[in-house]
Amino acid sequence: MTGFVVAPDGSLWTTSDRGPARCDGTAWTFPYDGAGFPSMQLAAIAPDGTVFASIGSVLRLPDRAPPP
Repeated sequence: MTGFVVAPDGSLWTTSDRGPARCDGTAWTFPYDGAGFPSMQLAAIAPDGTVFASIGSVLRLPDRAPPP
């Protein structure tokens, strides 16, 4: 895991080898399991839950809000 981003809902996000990981204060979940890239860095989490990450260019995961 590298770098952390706090989402507007207070959850903590980071990247892992499985993709972006989310912690709600109780447990880690992997809403985009399998979307990991070795050099992925999280940039921001929008108020609607959209995850923005960088792997040399900016990614938007996905084009809709992630599952809760």
